[in-house]
Order: sequence, then C-alpha cells, then structure tokens
Amino acid sequence: MDPITLSMALVDFIPVILCAVVMLFQIRIFRTRMQPFFHILFILGAFLLVAGGTLKALWKLLLALKIGDYQLLSDQFLPVSGTAFVLLAIAAICMVTGTKRSEKQFAFMAASRIPFIAMMFFGMTGWYMSLAVLSFRLKKKGAGGLFIAAWIIMSGTSVLSAKFDNGQSIMHWVAEGANILVQILLLSGTSAIHKALVEQDMPCNP
Repeated sequence: MDPITLSMALVDFIPVILCAVVMLFQIRIFRTRMQPFFHILFILGAFLLVAGGTLKALWKLLLALKIGDYQLLSDQFLPVSGTAFVLLAIAAICMVTGTKRSEKQFAFMAASRIPFIAMMFFGMTGWYMSLAVLSFRLKKKGAGGLFIAAWIIMSGTSVLSAKFDNGQSIMHWVAEGANILVQILLLSGTSAIHKALVEQDMPCNP
C-alpha cells in the first residue's frame, strides 16, 4: 500500500465538508415536507453519513502525520455509512411516496462487510433516485439528471475500488475526485429543488 500523504489526507476532508453542507441544506428544506418521524430518521442518517466520513478522513490525517494508525476509524466507515444511506433512503422514499406510517422496525444485521455494502448501495440508490423523482416532479429535469449522474459516478467508483484498489495512491485520488464531484452534483441538485419548492410553494407528498 502506498503511503498516505498529507495532501491526500487534507483533500479527503473536502467531500466531507461538501456532504455536510448538502445534508444541512436538505434537512432545512425538507423539514416541513417530511413526517416528523421520517425527518428525524433523515437527520440521523445525515449525522451518521458526515460522522463516518469525518472519522475516516481523520484516520488518514493521523496516518499522514505519523501520529498513529487507528484502524478502527477506517473500519467504522462501511457500517456507519451503510446505516446512514438506509436511513436517508427510508426518509426520502417515504417523503416522495407520501407514506404516513410513523413506526418502522429495523432488524440488526450481521457484522460483516457484505450486508453493509448492500445497505450502502440500496440506500444510496433509494436516496438519490427519490431526489431525482422529486426533481422530475418539480419539472427540474436538469436537477434529476444531476442526482442520476451522482448515483452513476458513486456506483462506478465503488465497483472500481472493490476490484482494483490495491493500496495505490492513484485509486485514492480517483476516489477523492469522484467523491468531490458527487457532492458538488448533490449540492447543485438540492439547490435546484429548493428553488423550485420556494417558487411553487408545494409539498413533496403527492
């Protein structure tokens, strides 16, 4: 595995910061458009997503500064992010479908990589595609395209990382670049949704 450089570690915080901005933006504009229970789920998912990314970025920074290799900070990313994506997906899907139920039961999953990878993929898909549907419903086709593009890039990056990540620096830079691009697409799409909702003053539920 190539050593993690300080510049690589610092760049890792950029998508985390952008993700935090996107999450705060979406929490704010969806506050009155989600059932309270689902909005709480969305906030929890957003917190876990940002927290997971922050801790992994911190791991890289500590490694680059040669302070220590706290592997747990890296290992937490998959289960924490997987859980976050599922919570975000549940909240977003229920928002666009108008689901009124206020109770959900969540089964505990085995502590292995495969369930959490599945959680991340299906959660990410549900979240991004729900936002794309909402965009098309608001007649913001461009925003819908941004969310779909973000999903394609994130899915492609995940596949590349799983197949070809052998610890080389190039894969780190590819992943960071893709992550930053995805967060920019999400921020742009969310901004378009917000503008449309303000202009039309309409709820998300059908």
